[in-house]
Amino acid sequence: MSVGLAFAVCLVAANLRTSLTGAGTLLPAIERGIGLASSWGGLLGTLPLLTFAATSPLVARASHRFGTARLLVAALGTLTVGTVVRSLPSVLCLFTGTVILSAAIAFGNVLLPALIRRSVPAHRVQGISALYVTVTGVTAAASSGISAPLSHTLPGPWRTALAWGVAFTVAAFLAWLPRMRGDRSHSDKPHSGNPHSSASVARSTVPWRSRLAW
Repeated sequence: MSVGLAFAVCLVAANLRTSLTGAGTLLPAIERGIGLASSWGGLLGTLPLLTFAATSPLVARASHRFGTARLLVAALGTLTVGTVVRSLPSVLCLFTGTVILSAAIAFGNVLLPALIRRSVPAHRVQGISALYVTVTGVTAAASSGISAPLSHTLPGPWRTALAWGVAFTVAAFLAWLPRMRGDRSHSDKPHSGNPHSSASVARSTVPWRSRLAW
C-alpha cells in the first residue's frame, strides 16, 4: 500500500466530523448573530443526524451504480459546496448548506471503509481503519477547540469560522480525483455466467431485511 493512499484516506477522514463539531461550538454565536430562536438552533444541530438517517441507506446502491471512488469524489465536491453555502449570509443558506454537507458526509462515512477494504492489503486493513478513525476523532476535537477562537480573529466572525474546514475538503477532493481512473461501476464490469448474480448483489445492498444489519 502506498503512502499516498494512506494520506488520501486521512484527508477524507479529516472531513467526516470537522464541519459538524465546529458548528456546535459556534451555535450560541449563530443564534445571537441572526436572532435565531433556541428551538431553531436545536433543529440546526439535529439536522445532520436526520440527514444521515435519510441518506446512508442510499449509498450502497449509488456506489453499485457509479463506482465507489467516483462517488466519493462527488461527495467531496458536494461537501465543498455545502460548506460554502452554509456560511453565506442567509438563514435559508445556513439550513440548506447544513443538509447538503451532512448528506455528503453520510456518503463519506459509508464509502471510506468500503474503499479501505477494497484498496488496502488484508493484513493492513485494521491498521488503516484505526488510523482513519483516529484522524476523524482528532480533527473533530480540534475543530471544536479552534472554531470559536477563529470566529474572533477571522474576518466575517462566525460565518468564516464555519467554513474554515473547506481547506481539508478541497485537499481531499484533489487527492482522490486522479484515483477515479480505473474505478468502474458494477454495470461497467463483465458479468458472470450466472444471470441471477447482479440481481442478488443489488438486493444485498438493502439493509432493511437483514437481521445482521439490524
